[in-house]
Amino acid sequence: MRGARPVLRLRIAVVTPGFSADEEDWCIPVLRHLVRELAREHEVTVYTLRYPHHVRSYHLFGARVRAFGGAARGGLRRLPLLLRAWRAIVADGRRWPYDVLHGFWADEPGFVAAVAARRLRVPAVVSLMGGELAALPQLGYGTQLSRSGRWLTRLSLRLARTV
Repeated sequence: MRGARPVLRLRIAVVTPGFSADEEDWCIPVLRHLVRELAREHEVTVYTLRYPHHVRSYHLFGARVRAFGGAARGGLRRLPLLLRAWRAIVADGRRWPYDVLHGFWADEPGFVAAVAARRLRVPAVVSLMGGELAALPQLGYGTQLSRSGRWLTRLSLRLARTV
């Protein structure tokens, strides 16, 4: 078509706490839609830390998905999960370099994306998605209620190129 600019195909890594296990699973609908749209023109890999609750790789909505099955591990017990995800992203990024890593939620996913991006020397984007900056003790809500949550969030926001 005359006048149309060619689309630059990017390699995008998305890091999230959860992603749909199959087409019938409506886990985090906004991410389903975003990944589907991005994968129309770009190569997308989704790294999901906690859900689905089992370790596996699969393809969905045109994207490659790597699930780490972290379920509800908290505190220091989450470190092996974050380290496994970081190692996988860095290894994949060395084999097939990413153009950008995007962490959805500034705590665990943002931290993993930002630290992996720094190692791979690519930009990291971290999106705040809810309670990462909140501390509402009377409701038991907010990432800022835990020391590790505060630390992960602070570091991911500091290391990200764009928030």
